[in-house]
Amino acid sequence: MPIRDAGPMDTTQVRVGILAPMPSELAPVVKTMGLTRDPEGAHVGRVGGVDVVAMRTGMGLTLATAAATRLLDSHAVDHVMVVGIAGGIGSARVGDLICPTIVVDRDSNVEFTAAPMSAAEGRISSSDEFVVDPERVAALVRDGVRALDMETSAIAAVCTARRRGRSPPPR
Repeated sequence: MPIRDAGPMDTTQVRVGILAPMPSELAPVVKTMGLTRDPEGAHVGRVGGVDVVAMRTGMGLTLATAAATRLLDSHAVDHVMVVGIAGGIGSARVGDLICPTIVVDRDSNVEFTAAPMSAAEGRISSSDEFVVDPERVAALVRDGVRALDMETSAIAAVCTARRRGRSPPPR
């Protein structure tokens, strides 16, 4: 049974947390947004009317769970975005921006519905498993998956649990 998000983004006061798995994924965000490092190691700043805090997660579901927990424990944010390079499948091409409507944890089959900040389509499927088998990739494409990664579902689980006043599931 899918877990549903609260709905579209509220633009009255926007505070965004950005999580990126690798330094090479976080660095362009920090540079482009002109963020500065705070004493706790997060990168913070203001872009237009949006307060931004950006942090690195490390790779994999366990590290992503811990980083999302740290972010939400230390900063008040309205929305969390995952920024990074995912393995595009199906019609996805190098350089495509993927803003999914659904994030799937491949290990548990739990689905999380995004509150997109722009037009969204397709699914991202997350697992610590690196999938290369053509038949499994084809099955994921048939399910509407546009990209595979190793962090997004863990971050979605933490955010969903926090919104509901619970602890996230352990990894």
